[in-house]
Amino acid sequence: MKNKKIIVVFIAIAAALVMAGCSNMIMDLTGGEGAGGEGAGGESYQLGDFAIGDTGPAGGLIFYIDEAEAFDWTFLEAAPNTWNGGTADPSIVWSDPSDTTGATGTEVGAGQANTTAIVTWLDDNDQEDRAAQVVDSLVFGGKEDWFLPSLDEVTKMYENLASEDAGGFTSAGYWSSSEQTANNARFQWFSSPFDATSIAKNNEFRRVRPIRAF
Repeated sequence: MKNKKIIVVFIAIAAALVMAGCSNMIMDLTGGEGAGGEGAGGESYQLGDFAIGDTGPAGGLIFYIDEAEAFDWTFLEAAPNTWNGGTADPSIVWSDPSDTTGATGTEVGAGQANTTAIVTWLDDNDQEDRAAQVVDSLVFGGKEDWFLPSLDEVTKMYENLASEDAGGFTSAGYWSSSEQTANNARFQWFSSPFDATSIAKNNEFRRVRPIRAF
């Protein structure tokens, strides 16, 4: 009888050890404490970590917060005005027109997809040093996920930073990644909060300011 009790206790201990091991494996796979508590991507941020105007992980300024949790990111960060080697935001053409790029999204959250579509089109058509390409190739603040903001993202950047004299913006037009037609792309004047318009892609130079989502 005594031996049977010892066997039962041994089995119970073995089962507990197995369950503990499984629990640790699950924590590792889901990014819990077994993975350092940082999540699968290494970095993890949530509402409350930053406020509008705070300095973001790449040294830029937070200008939009996804308070509705509609996206797989929570914050938008605009690069600081030193991103271009400490000089003013460069004036660049959008593209040489001949066809549409498919980058028509204007809403917050559309900038990254727009930029990818534009860069693909530009590369396929042997164009270089255009607004989206300059931003897409940027490595700054240890990050390389910068993109050209959509029209609404540019507007938020104006409303929450430039209009508050933050970010070192100039009173000029800033390109968005939102295409209007084969010939025109949209931009925002930073001298007026709601003066968004469009202009020819190839013969008009407008400034650019990269942003990133995290």
